[in-house]
Amino acid sequence: DEERPGFERDLILQNSYRLLEGDVENVIEGISVILTPGHSVGSQSIIVESENGMCVIAGDLFPTFYNVEHCIPNGGNYDIEIITDSMKKVLALGFPVVPGHEL
Repeated sequence: DEERPGFERDLILQNSYRLLEGDVENVIEGISVILTPGHSVGSQSIIVESENGMCVIAGDLFPTFYNVEHCIPNGGNYDIEIITDSMKKVLALGFPVVPGHEL
């Protein structure tokens, strides 16, 4: 076995996983996912319900707050129309968006 920084193999392997395709409501209580392709084909964003309200964890769909505020696609996309549609889908929810590369 090769050691990889940041990859805790034993921790990962002690859990079970379920493949989620498309939009899935209530994966667990307060967590849903929506399909948001554009950066990559099967990308999903996570909708989180908390005591402070709802938010969307957008991953690579919106890398920075600037991309969110100006609805500008990231440079690493495979189809400009598809990523733009995904961005509009997320923004139409009306929840705060947490970008993938800027916290």
